[in-house]
Amino acid sequence: MKILNFRNISFYLSITVLLTLNACKDEEVIAVPDGETDFATAYAGVWTVNENSSLYGQTAYEIIVEKSNNNTIRMRNFYSLTFDIGTSATVTESSILISQQTVNGQSINGSGSLINNGKTMNLTYTANDGSGPDNCTATATKQ
Repeated sequence: MKILNFRNISFYLSITVLLTLNACKDEEVIAVPDGETDFATAYAGVWTVNENSSLYGQTAYEIIVEKSNNNTIRMRNFYSLTFDIGTSATVTESSILISQQTVNGQSINGSGSLINNGKTMNLTYTANDGSGPDNCTATATKQ
């Protein structure tokens, strides 16, 4: 039980620090090598996810999206799994590809799109822990 409380405290502390740093800094200019385009920065931030699962119905939770490189992001707490391990996705200006990967015992893959001037992600994905697929759709709104 102590580990769970520590994780909750760590999560809320991380969110507070992230929001404080974002609120205090000037607009950041990201240097991108010639010929490359930085798509991942548009996805980075805190998102509220409204998920419709074939196994669990409707759920709402938050994810933290981090930039890994110019076209790769890591979504922490995707499918409400854990903030410790992220789900990777390849991104373009308006599309998301979640290649087959195992995160916290769940096999996950899917795709989606970024719309509404970068404020909304629509996602379709499947998670499977070995007992059968959970087909999901979700709409995530950037905070």
